[in-house]
Amino acid sequence: MHNPADLSRALIDAAFELRRALREYMVTSGEDETLPEAQSEVLHDVANNPGTRIGEVARRLSLRPNTVSTLVRHLEDKGLLERRPDPADGRVSTLTISGERTARRDRRAERRVSALADEVDMLPSEDLRRLTDALPVLARLNVSLRTHSPIAQRRT
Repeated sequence: MHNPADLSRALIDAAFELRRALREYMVTSGEDETLPEAQSEVLHDVANNPGTRIGEVARRLSLRPNTVSTLVRHLEDKGLLERRPDPADGRVSTLTISGERTARRDRRAERRVSALADEVDMLPSEDLRRLTDALPVLARLNVSLRTHSPIAQRRT
């Protein structure tokens, strides 16, 4: 499969299926409280960037600020996210994950890692080596996609 378009389709399909299989595993194990994908992405971004602002989240996720604001409001209503006045500029707010959500997110992440680790552990050593070798390539692809995205091009 040396055709870049075919390889790209296969890669997107594989990533999508892995994410879907993990979500299905978590839901069917009864260990998951599922959120809509967009809300989950906002929570993940805020968890990785505590004290961030809505505009920054929107930029990183390539969403409109008003969309992120709506998602933040839903997450606040669920007690998963907290909005606080920015100490540097009281006119704007910063976002942080609530303490309870942090604990639930950490437990959920560990269960996901454990479920996938059990499957990875059963791979033949050659498959494990290939998967390990592919990780740096995937990381470079992620950086390249972000570098060459239309939004990144507009910033330069």
